[in-house]
Amino acid sequence: MGEEIERGTERSGKLVDALAHVTTRSLEVILKMVESYSRPFDRLAALLLKTLLSSSQVRERVLVDEHSKRGSGLGGRRPVGGALLVQRLVSRLSYCDAGLFVPVLDALSVALRENFLISDLRDVGGIPILLNVLRADARPPRESSPAAVDFSEGREKALERHARQMELVCALSRCVQAVSVDDEASYQVKQCNGVYLLGRCLVQPWDPADPEFFDNSSTPAAPLLDQGRVSQARAHVLRALRFVFSSERNRDIFKKLLPPDLFSAFIDVGHYQGSLKPYLRLADLVRDPPPTEGESPDRGAGGQGGARPCAEWTRVALKEIDKTAKDETVKVVNGYRFVELLGKGAFGSVYRATKKGFSAHEERTCAVKELALEDVHIFGATKQEQDEAKAAIAEEMKILSEMDHPGIVRYYESFESKGKVYIAMEYAGGMSLDDRIRSLVARNQRCSEREVWQILTQLCLALRYMHQDKGIVHRDLTPANIIISLGNDIVPPDELSSDQPLTVKITDFGYAKRKEEGGFVMRSLVGTITFCCPEIVQHQVYTDKADVWSLGCILYNVMLLRPPFAASNIFNIAQKIVEGKFDPEITSREEVPWYSDELKGLVGRMLTTSAEERPSIGDVMVEISSRVAREADVMRGKIRLLEQEIHMERKYFVREKRIAMKTRNALDRANSASSISSIAGLEDGYGGSMGGASEWPVGVGDLESPKIAPGHHHHVATKAPLGLAKTLKQGETLTKTKISIPQRNLRVLTDPVVDMLTQVHKLTLVSQLPPSLDLHSDERRQFLQRVHHHLFASDQRAGSIKAHLAKLVEGSEEPVEGLGLSIGKHESVSYAHVSGVLEEVLRETGYYLEHDNRQTA
Repeated sequence: MGEEIERGTERSGKLVDALAHVTTRSLEVILKMVESYSRPFDRLAALLLKTLLSSSQVRERVLVDEHSKRGSGLGGRRPVGGALLVQRLVSRLSYCDAGLFVPVLDALSVALRENFLISDLRDVGGIPILLNVLRADARPPRESSPAAVDFSEGREKALERHARQMELVCALSRCVQAVSVDDEASYQVKQCNGVYLLGRCLVQPWDPADPEFFDNSSTPAAPLLDQGRVSQARAHVLRALRFVFSSERNRDIFKKLLPPDLFSAFIDVGHYQGSLKPYLRLADLVRDPPPTEGESPDRGAGGQGGARPCAEWTRVALKEIDKTAKDETVKVVNGYRFVELLGKGAFGSVYRATKKGFSAHEERTCAVKELALEDVHIFGATKQEQDEAKAAIAEEMKILSEMDHPGIVRYYESFESKGKVYIAMEYAGGMSLDDRIRSLVARNQRCSEREVWQILTQLCLALRYMHQDKGIVHRDLTPANIIISLGNDIVPPDELSSDQPLTVKITDFGYAKRKEEGGFVMRSLVGTITFCCPEIVQHQVYTDKADVWSLGCILYNVMLLRPPFAASNIFNIAQKIVEGKFDPEITSREEVPWYSDELKGLVGRMLTTSAEERPSIGDVMVEISSRVAREADVMRGKIRLLEQEIHMERKYFVREKRIAMKTRNALDRANSASSISSIAGLEDGYGGSMGGASEWPVGVGDLESPKIAPGHHHHVATKAPLGLAKTLKQGETLTKTKISIPQRNLRVLTDPVVDMLTQVHKLTLVSQLPPSLDLHSDERRQFLQRVHHHLFASDQRAGSIKAHLAKLVEGSEEPVEGLGLSIGKHESVSYAHVSGVLEEVLRETGYYLEHDNRQTA
């Protein structure tokens, strides 16, 4: 026994020692094998990649440590630990065979345990590609449909196919689960019809893409399949769905998807529960009834055996939630096409809508609020109340129309149609800050300090614009009225955050009011009581400092994930607000250790009960001026990069336009009658040589002529071009002059197309070479592979590819522009350098030796 323990300890020690030697280069070699090797080596490489990434030690060293090191190394190669790993794995899914789906998805799901990679996956468009694996139109056709299988002969084959499909469903569900930890990615799963696709997997995990899925008489059931595997697959799907459901914005669709009993148990599991055990119990509620004797797995669920009501409920509901189904009843009002219901409450509904712009290709996405005039909660019951409500809405629209600030949702227009009032505003996307806080609570996480500072600075900039430039007080600042669009700056306790941008916008100006003389507003009790300042609660005159108090309450809520004042009834809340009692104290170092004293002290000063001692928004701006200046520097850097990109795009556009004009002019000349007649009128065979010089006749209409050789002027008779035949008198001939060019100025002409194709062949050959044990050689191959990848990227056009290849053939010292290449500390790489590296690699691999041998043979 002791020897076995000792051997096990020794093996574990060797494994740990082996993992300690895994580097970015190791992952690069394995990724190369996954991308370019044939079966079974690509699958084995993907399994190895998954095994390595399963180690937190490897992920910490290779992924996390390399996350901040962007743009280092030969060719500006980004570390595998960034978006490149996700991009290459997702790209492999788009062209791999069925046997490679599962290991690649497993490797991807393990890598996505690092939260910053989720935003990378989202940014490169990986979520639609993941979900596309399940689509029926994206899968290769099967040999035969299940209904056509002769089960007496093909039972084992059908069962094997169904088992492989369930493995795929489990792997994809694990990926969706990992992605859905991020709120934006989870919402994108819903927007890409992911709930519908996972719902099909829930009902029929052995073949979710079956074209006869909704035909109960022919939909295959699972009676003879391994029920353990079926339950396992359904449990994985339910876990993925539960993670998607945990985001506040996604929950409306699930009430339709699941029957009441299952939905209740589904909710009871809890948010972001990663263990599979509770979902296995849920899977039993979806299980099909036991088969009748002699029934095959491909018999219909609605046939002799039938199916549990839960599965049938979900099957019917899927038709309603399918976003790809054509809806002929799309509402269009005043040119706005209502695409999606974003939210519905006591004060109307909000839709995402699109409207055509000035051109046929321009389309603007906006948020449209719909208010019914007969709704007594909004407009009242009497005519006087309705007139007052309309006046209030008109005042809100007037205030919004006067403001133009990046931190405030922009107003477009408002109109009335068929008894309803519509307000069109900017579609900010993202989520409300209230939903963000709820999501953090559900995951037992918190905001990083950097994210809190971003929220603070952007809200202060917007409030400064409102208070000082426009003289407007919002009076209802709450987390529900703040929209944020974020990357992935959520961190668990004691963990470093990533560096992702955050956009904050203020919305809902229903209670906004202009300041009166002396800076006062009024005495009316408005807003949400939890975020109201003591002056409003006590019906005292208040100023724009009421918004500063609300801002302090919002920041307290963001930092501690609960409002500063909470009680069982509204009177107790009001008393705590007046007394300024909040628990815990925001400035407490013991109870709030996660944030700096600077941030906590500023929030504490905003929550000063005395309006005279409370800072104004101008005072707050002075305190955070260094932070604002730092953010301004960051924005200037981003603007400079955008200007460079715009300059490059403009340069490419001008070049492509020039090439298009030349092509069009050449086609016009080729098709013109005068060009054809001129060509037809010239005779072949002119030319001669004298003393090593070449001679050509120069005819009428030549624009440029080389130097005329002295002593060789003479007239030759030639047939006039058809266009000039009518203008020449009888007996006249065209005058031709012989010219000579020195032999040293002559060069052998080669076909430029052949030269370009040769370069393409060389680059393609190098990109297909297997990884080398020589790290330096392998770096150069990766550099050339990057050149090849970007040269033929989807955003490159034929003209730009031709220009790049021509300069590569020429060996130009001009820097390669538009390919994002760099070497070490150098900002750019020349075509000559690319050509030199290419030739070095070709010589090392014996390309020219084999080429010479073929020519000799």
